[in-house]
Amino acid sequence: MKKLKAIGECVLYFAIFSLTPVVCFFIFALLNLLLDITKTNIKMSSGFLWKIFSCILIIIICYLISKRKQINFVKEIKFNKIPIISMILLLLLGISVVISFAFVLDNISNIFPALRKFAESNSSETEIPTGALEKTFMFIAVCIFVPITEEIIFRSYIFSTLEKAFPKIIAYILVVTIFAVLHGDLLTIISVLVNGGLLIWVFERYNSVVANALVHAGMNLIITIVNMVTLDSDKIATFIGVSSVFVFVISIICIYINTKNVQIRGETQKV
Repeated sequence: MKKLKAIGECVLYFAIFSLTPVVCFFIFALLNLLLDITKTNIKMSSGFLWKIFSCILIIIICYLISKRKQINFVKEIKFNKIPIISMILLLLLGISVVISFAFVLDNISNIFPALRKFAESNSSETEIPTGALEKTFMFIAVCIFVPITEEIIFRSYIFSTLEKAFPKIIAYILVVTIFAVLHGDLLTIISVLVNGGLLIWVFERYNSVVANALVHAGMNLIITIVNMVTLDSDKIATFIGVSSVFVFVISIICIYINTKNVQIRGETQKV
């Protein structure tokens, strides 16, 4: 019974996450028709705007559900404060893991040409807007609202709920797999599998959705920037790749030590 209840709750939150953007999309499409705005002018801006509004609506719905259950929303999603130094480390972790993964994959594909062909055939390019207003909406959506909303749904609700009813490894595999499959092409799925596992590790270390949102924001930020910038020099690209691997390893070590010290202090205070 406990497992069925957990699955039911997860399905509910996943449905909210999946269906709310669809509803917002149709609302924006209807508004565009009513206002008689040309498709050229509203294509990208309205696209990112409805993402922002759908994220806000998802959070509001989750808040109302918590209120109906008479549960403190902030505590339920584990919106716990973290130190400034941890915030910096988490942002660096999010940025460095994306570049490190791409750098390692690129070097492996140089050794195995078949892997490069596989990667090229299973990757897709992200559409980048051209106007300043559209880019602003894009950064706000991708680097702020999307990370917060996805972490609340997948880590604060789905993972936490499954973890209480199933063995941790089962909850881990289910959440990481679902999170990865939602993110597009095969190469992206492989990348998100790695990132999803990292995000769950961060969530368990800090017990805070804030930590996850920062890592996720760093990931999305660097992905967006990389899609907008082209490096002509292989030396510069190699330097950035090697530096990112170094920053990634250092960030992992510092986060582990930092959270371990916090846990030790917490146990000491209980004693």
